[in-house]
Amino acid sequence: MRALLLSVVSISSVVLAQPVPGTWSGYVNGWVNESRPARPAGLLLGPARQPVLTAQQQQLVVLSQLAAQQAYVTQMTMVERQKENARAQELETLAAQQRLVAQQNALIDQQQAAQAQLLAQQQQLVAQQQQLRAEQQQRDADAALAKWAEEKALVQKEFEAKEKDLAAREAQRLELARAEANKGPAEKGPDIHRWVDEEGVVHYSTRPK
Repeated sequence: MRALLLSVVSISSVVLAQPVPGTWSGYVNGWVNESRPARPAGLLLGPARQPVLTAQQQQLVVLSQLAAQQAYVTQMTMVERQKENARAQELETLAAQQRLVAQQNALIDQQQAAQAQLLAQQQQLVAQQQQLRAEQQQRDADAALAKWAEEKALVQKEFEAKEKDLAAREAQRLELARAEANKGPAEKGPDIHRWVDEEGVVHYSTRPK
């Protein structure tokens, strides 16, 4: 735009530097060339010639043309600036949209990372609960086994104590029987046999098993 304006100004300055004789007759006839003889009034010898402009009038015309060109150049410059501003605004809007999309993507990534972390924590908690449950079951089994062993030992002790008591009673009864036998006649009585059956019951008899 600047180059075009400078070229127009230079050309107009060259044109203004050349004097052209003539007379301004108005906007209807224009410039009237003074170097040519005027046509007699009333004679229709041909088409009317355009009047020749004087140098000052030509300068005014050129200046008006230059002003119009400058106004056009200014208008075109304003239009170009408006287009550039619109393009810059579109680019800025596009950049803002891209930033918004990037922010949304970052937010989605953060949410996915948080969900993955929460899922991992939940899985770890479930694994810990399962381990605690297994340990509790093992402790319960160990406690039940220890209790069963203790009860078994207690039953065994009670059984042994009863067996010892029974043996002591049988020995005492045998002693009494022998003592009673010694008090009787001098003849020797039958032998008394003691034996235990398969169920653990002690038997006394004069006959062997």
